[in-house]
Amino acid sequence: MSVVLLPIIKDKSGKINSKDNYRPIAIASTMSKLLEIILLERLSTFLLTSSHQFGFKAKHSTDACIYVLKEAIERYTCQKSSVYLCFLDASKAFDRVNHHVLFDKLIKRGVPGYLVRILIFWYTNQKMSIRWGNIMSDSFYVSNGVRQGGILSPHLFNLYMDDLSVRLKRIYAGCKIANKIINHLFYADDLVLLSPSHRGLQELLQTCEKYAQMHDIIFNTKKSVVMIRRSKLLKNAVVQPFKLCKENLSVVSEARYLGHYITADGKDDKDMTKACRLLYAQGNSLIRKFHMCTEKVKIKLFVTYCSQVYCGHLWKYNSSDKSYRKVNVAYNNVFRSFLRLPRDAQGRPCSASGMFVSRKVKSFQEIIRNMVYKFQCRISMSVNELVSCTLFNDIKNRSIMRKHWNRILFHDRGDEG
Repeated sequence: MSVVLLPIIKDKSGKINSKDNYRPIAIASTMSKLLEIILLERLSTFLLTSSHQFGFKAKHSTDACIYVLKEAIERYTCQKSSVYLCFLDASKAFDRVNHHVLFDKLIKRGVPGYLVRILIFWYTNQKMSIRWGNIMSDSFYVSNGVRQGGILSPHLFNLYMDDLSVRLKRIYAGCKIANKIINHLFYADDLVLLSPSHRGLQELLQTCEKYAQMHDIIFNTKKSVVMIRRSKLLKNAVVQPFKLCKENLSVVSEARYLGHYITADGKDDKDMTKACRLLYAQGNSLIRKFHMCTEKVKIKLFVTYCSQVYCGHLWKYNSSDKSYRKVNVAYNNVFRSFLRLPRDAQGRPCSASGMFVSRKVKSFQEIIRNMVYKFQCRISMSVNELVSCTLFNDIKNRSIMRKHWNRILFHDRGDEG
């Protein structure tokens, strides 16, 4: 019944003395985790949520959610239609869950009474304390919220937000793919709304505002932003401001969703630049800490820490794209520097393809191709109906992403250096 809350900083480059820059992670006992596993097994059939929710569900992932979003946007821009997007930020969403509303939703779903009573007793009587360094606070009771870091918590939160997804689906305003309306996507509390019309997006915002008022959710209007993917016809058109909670939302040219940059021009240069910086940061850290290791150990460390390119398979680029080439060069440079590979008599670096082949390490192009192939296999077997609707032949043939994947897997055999 006792829980220790450990404040974890969100943004290390932000203000470390601001309470808003910390996330409370619940550290529970082993018995508590065991009970949550048992309860989750008993509750699993009652916690099913909308296909628009991708968070904390089996055979779902962040890249699948981003893929559906990008496919919906590209489909409409190819048809010369604008797309209006809103990235909503819910302030401390997990901590604001109303217990009475949550238990009422469980009862309405037909959850057995004994399970509901266990949860009511547990959440009513659990004691929490905060650990800051070596100092522990006094214990206190909490009357709202689900514990971040708990096994059962994300599933209960998805249930808490599922009725909002149901209400948004009833609104016939949004992008349409294979007779499926895609006007919102969830990943836990990360919500994005999309519509091909200004009026449609404003209606979706009003629905979210009403739901928030009934469920003690607060949307941060300063962090919630609107992005417009304009068609050529509306390139210079003046757009009326979007309102949420009686405040105007900022219009931006780029937004970060689930760690991936979505831009108004549809390019992935911003995300590639981020990956390039991350590669150099990881490489410098490895060189500083493990420069005395053997080559075999260095190769293992490099593959572990530098060969994971988040959402690299969702980038759209060509062989002359400068941003992509910078990421490729960063990958090669880090490998050369970490292994201290010699230069030739003219001072030129060794061949990139040769140094990777001789040490049985994948080149950057191989990594991207492998990611594309594995992702295609995953979405082809996806149980999510929104992902499945992107697999129809007419949509696949028009998809810019699909054409790019085919070029990578079957045609693009350019310079590996």
